[in-house]
Amino acid sequence: MKLILALALSAAAATPALRGAEPRRRLEALELLGAEESAKVEAEQEAARAAALAEAMAQLKEAQDMMAKAEALKAAAATAEAAPEAPKEPAAAEAPAEERVAVAAPAAPAAGDWEAQYKALEAAKAASEAAAAPAEPAEEPAEEPAAEPSEPAAEAAAEPAAEPSDAAAEPAAEAAPEASEAKPAEEPAAEPAAEDPPAEASATATAEATEPTTTERIATDVAELAAGGGDPAVAAEAAALVQKLQAELKEESALLAALAAKLDAMRGDAPAAKAETEPATTEPATTEPATTTTTAEKALTVATWNIAAINNNPFEYWIHSEDEAYNKLMSDVQAFISEPGDKDVRVKEVFTDAMWDELKEKMKGAGWAGVDDVDDLWQDDYRRRKIVSGFLKDAELGSKRLASMPDRVTNTIRSVDGKKMRPTVINCYEQEFSSLQDWWTQWKTFIFETEVTTKSGEAPKPVYGLLQPIKRSKYPAISMAEEAVSLPLQTLAGAIFDAILVHMMQNVAADTWQPLRTQLCEALNRKKDSRTLDILDQKYSDADIVFVQEAASSFVEAAKAHALGERYSIIAPASLDPKRDQNSLVLVKKGFGSFEEVDVLSSLSDAPVAAGDLLVVQNDEYVLASFHGDTNGLATIPITDAVLGKVGDKTLIFGLDANTYEAKRDGYQNAEEYQAHIVEKGLASQRGSTKDMDPKLYTTFNARTYLQPQLNKAVSYEERFTNVNVDRNPKDFVLFSTSLELVSTSRDNTAKTSSSSGEPKYDNEKMFPTLKFPSDHAITKVVLKAKN
Repeated sequence: MKLILALALSAAAATPALRGAEPRRRLEALELLGAEESAKVEAEQEAARAAALAEAMAQLKEAQDMMAKAEALKAAAATAEAAPEAPKEPAAAEAPAEERVAVAAPAAPAAGDWEAQYKALEAAKAASEAAAAPAEPAEEPAEEPAAEPSEPAAEAAAEPAAEPSDAAAEPAAEAAPEASEAKPAEEPAAEPAAEDPPAEASATATAEATEPTTTERIATDVAELAAGGGDPAVAAEAAALVQKLQAELKEESALLAALAAKLDAMRGDAPAAKAETEPATTEPATTEPATTTTTAEKALTVATWNIAAINNNPFEYWIHSEDEAYNKLMSDVQAFISEPGDKDVRVKEVFTDAMWDELKEKMKGAGWAGVDDVDDLWQDDYRRRKIVSGFLKDAELGSKRLASMPDRVTNTIRSVDGKKMRPTVINCYEQEFSSLQDWWTQWKTFIFETEVTTKSGEAPKPVYGLLQPIKRSKYPAISMAEEAVSLPLQTLAGAIFDAILVHMMQNVAADTWQPLRTQLCEALNRKKDSRTLDILDQKYSDADIVFVQEAASSFVEAAKAHALGERYSIIAPASLDPKRDQNSLVLVKKGFGSFEEVDVLSSLSDAPVAAGDLLVVQNDEYVLASFHGDTNGLATIPITDAVLGKVGDKTLIFGLDANTYEAKRDGYQNAEEYQAHIVEKGLASQRGSTKDMDPKLYTTFNARTYLQPQLNKAVSYEERFTNVNVDRNPKDFVLFSTSLELVSTSRDNTAKTSSSSGEPKYDNEKMFPTLKFPSDHAITKVVLKAKN
């Protein structure tokens, strides 16, 4: 039994060699490598991958062989103890077999000296065999251990294969024989079972192994020794070393798995992702055996993301925030508008008669007709209204677009020399207002004295020159008389609206609202593009294809200059729309092949699709499409059918914001009906390959606050789950040809990774955008593979 302790100590001492620093250094080096795409670099990486795995497997194989030998020696010692004693010489003193073995065994060498330990074990084995030689050779001790080492060796060889991804299984199996050949043969001829089993049998060996492992057997023997009255101190030390050995073997397996994953990343392979930790879709994620490599080798990782959201107004949508000052501000604004009480004063007490007189003179100086008619409307109507019940909550005023139209035109102007912002609460205007009068001075100067140049080569014009008449043909709520004076009337309404907002903010949060606005603008507006690019670069670097919708033209240039542009071809439509600035893009990992744009819209003159909304590109194998649907989703089916008409025998992958809705309503595209349509057309989506889908797998969850001009669409925070104006819908899809099948899918509205699954995290309770997630659409990710 003391020999068993020696074996345990020796096996534990061998572990530091197994845990050499080389795998860690390789991992650190791999993290510094870029994903070079040229054929030469790929070949070098493949060679490095094979060499690194071979070296790592050689280290593990060496430890496994030593363990197998230790097991054989233990079995020999056990046989020697159980064998009948040899005839004694008369002069020899009797001693128990255990003592004879102990006397014959040399002193244990220093820990870490594996060669000396191995020689000591061999000497102990020889001594035990000599001491225990029976009078009649009933059976040879060497026969029994010959069968035992094969089982732990097979088991140990299978352990690393269970940890890495599918992509690493085949290279690891190939590297194992190389490692075996590289190691000098140390086994005696009587132990052929210590050789590696075939690589393809390793998974079966793992599944069928029912015998305890070598370390488990040693642990059992140590426990029996302690229970049988052995030296407690020695037993405790041996038990501790056994535990350490088990832990370090497990750590080494994890290290090898990490190494394989890093090497996969070098080569550009995408391991099959885990299933989304959400309600199951109708197309469940598939799980391949550990020995299957085709999934990882043929997998395509695809993401789609509508990156738009807050364009100008940082207060427009409810956002999830941990900042109590923000939450209090928004709560107080809601209370001010919902139940204003005595704060619902007359308009003339906020936007004064003196302000109107100054505005009237400015408008006459601009040469506008109808200013006197608007003066009558001011005197008889607008100055008498209540600021909340008579103005902010006036649904008819909203339908006439008298406040929202001038806000849309002048809120944030893209001038050749930079953005120009109207002095108002609801944008990222950088100067502060010390008082309502201070705001008014800045507002007049901006509208009537600031000039902008919206197109290169054009003459500059004053901001008021950008305003357009409101047509009754488009907005029938406006009367013919109001249409005739719509320029001065909308300017008055816009001034009143801005004055009320400044008055309200000074009333509810005079000291905090402007610093909070600066903070929100920094996160949601000024750094929106850089934050969006960082999320794609850091969280979705494994994607082969990324579909983007509602991207500004500035985003295209920023993406090309970003690290993302080093790995992806950024494809934008030839009809890039710089004015509307909402464009669909396709990002394709370099080395995937070149693509050319396909014209689809020329055959769809009636579809409500603007320039830039659709991008379709193709090469010899794939048709890739990115699309942003109209608000009601009515163009989604016609566009889908038109794109299908261009596919032919190629494989289609189509990422889109379909603008589909959970509820069935007239004039809106229902999500389930759209899913049924694409299945009828021979497609599948991340929502399933059948007509049934879960409509509660939402990709939007947002609602407008009271700090925006369309108050008829405002929602109280308490009604965020129930109000019809809340946009909580399954809008985003990835469509694909049925020659592909879904491996896994996930949604992301946090830019975080789930600690349990390692997949992107979606929070069903959280409205977005947030300070960390800059879009009002979730990212949808899928992993696809070829069916054959």
